[in-house]
Amino acid sequence: MIVAISKGNLDNLFEFCTNSINWIMKKNTRLLLSALSGLLLVIAFPPMPFYFLAFVSFVPLLYLLDVTKKFYFWNTYLTFFIYQVGTLWWISSFQEKTDPFLMGSGFVLDIFHPFYFMVPVIFWLVIRIRLPRRFSLYLFPFIWATYEWSRTLSELSFPWASVGYTQVYNTSWVQIADIFGVFGTSFVIVLINVVLYDLLINYKQGLSSLKHNKWQYSLLFLLIVLPTIYSNIQISKYNLNSLLKSNESINIGLIQPNIDPWDKWEAGPLDQVKTLINYSDEMLDSIPNIDLVIWPETSILYLNNQFNLEHDFSFLSNWTDTNNITLLTGFVDIVVYDKESAPTIAKDMYFRGEDVKYDNFNSALILDSNYYDIYHKMKLTPFGERVPHVEIFTFLTDFIDWGVGISFWGKGTDQKNLDIPNTGVKLAPIICIESIYPSFVSEFSKKGANLYTVITNDAWYDFTPGPEQHALISAFRAIENKRYLARAANSGVTCFISPTGEIISRAEQYEKGFVAMTLPVIENVTFYSFYGNWFVYFCLLISTFFLFYSIFQKND
Repeated sequence: MIVAISKGNLDNLFEFCTNSINWIMKKNTRLLLSALSGLLLVIAFPPMPFYFLAFVSFVPLLYLLDVTKKFYFWNTYLTFFIYQVGTLWWISSFQEKTDPFLMGSGFVLDIFHPFYFMVPVIFWLVIRIRLPRRFSLYLFPFIWATYEWSRTLSELSFPWASVGYTQVYNTSWVQIADIFGVFGTSFVIVLINVVLYDLLINYKQGLSSLKHNKWQYSLLFLLIVLPTIYSNIQISKYNLNSLLKSNESINIGLIQPNIDPWDKWEAGPLDQVKTLINYSDEMLDSIPNIDLVIWPETSILYLNNQFNLEHDFSFLSNWTDTNNITLLTGFVDIVVYDKESAPTIAKDMYFRGEDVKYDNFNSALILDSNYYDIYHKMKLTPFGERVPHVEIFTFLTDFIDWGVGISFWGKGTDQKNLDIPNTGVKLAPIICIESIYPSFVSEFSKKGANLYTVITNDAWYDFTPGPEQHALISAFRAIENKRYLARAANSGVTCFISPTGEIISRAEQYEKGFVAMTLPVIENVTFYSFYGNWFVYFCLLISTFFLFYSIFQKND
């Protein structure tokens, strides 16, 4: 009896699902197409392994908009809302101790960021309405690449969910990024979508023969095969064992302390430094000949004015001298100004018998027994670390404040590498969110960086895809610039990344640990490192020209 009832219910469920799908197909085709594009983009985005779906993810949306030549506002919004929420839902953190401001900012981003994704669609439809169908169709990748690049501009920028990142696992194809960058990679992905969509339309029109689609198939073949050939050449060129034999190398140890980020600002900062020293000593005892030890972002908070302001690092330099190592660590640097030169949002303090202005900087400190240098973070998380353009809107500092840590960091102005004395190694001291800005990171290579480092604290987003995504975006920077990359994160992902984007060694996430490796330093500069976003500027020129040209044209 129970089996009969269960089988009957199951049959009813199948019938209901079938009827529902048929109803959606008949009555809500627009909804289905827009949702499908969004879902395909989500499933293709790392850490999901289905990168190949990116090559068809735009086809449903193109079918919806191209055939009708209409802008379905809410359908287009749905595509990018699904993409936004599906890839970046973790920004709200959803942990027990999450600060309300952090959670609220995530919700705001989910609601409003999809509108920005709609901008290239609107521009393309302006062209599509006025110019021939196929010509306008093949302009879409130019517009999309230009749009993705535009998201790196201004202090409000957040260029996280670029389509090119979907191919970070596809190492045997994606090495073209060292020529075109991530936005050029996005261009190729979207162009493949366009070619496949064009073939689909021809098929529906009964033009499926090779004769009618010869150039489309040829283009598709080139877009797949040429990057594959180039990528395999690059992969063989950047073989680790070969590079270790022919290049200078350095032994690096990464420390992952796994300190609760919600408590660290209230705990004793000196105790945290001692904990990091103890972890490092464990590593140095078990792994000999370490040259460089790296601690994560903001590992050293405010200890006292002598340390953070006057830069008396003697207790740390004594430790590095004893162990014959160099230390790279995140720390809070304090800079004091006289009242005439102080920034408008500098804070007040009493120092050495007078009232002065000061600023805190999220910084990287490199230190050994008789040398130190400091880099101030230049790309700050919007609202989380600094209110965008706060110098203009100073009143916002009283209304927007993240309850954890320092919400209003000073903004660095000097992009520079940090040298390891007597080695010829120049480190790119990339801090946290700076790693998502392609041309900014490539500038370190132009300035001579032969090894990349990233220090970060992604523990705010533990047990979500966020830390893994962040590490894989760092991997894309390694591909673009063909540099080995050492990444130290508070709770992970702490890892070493090859110039071809592979994570070659990593610490166990969400645990205290360390990982060490010998890395070769690389001197040659890639085409992308030297010329930056050259391809995007070409896309910008093409997009702008035909946008204005189309405005003065009538549809054929």
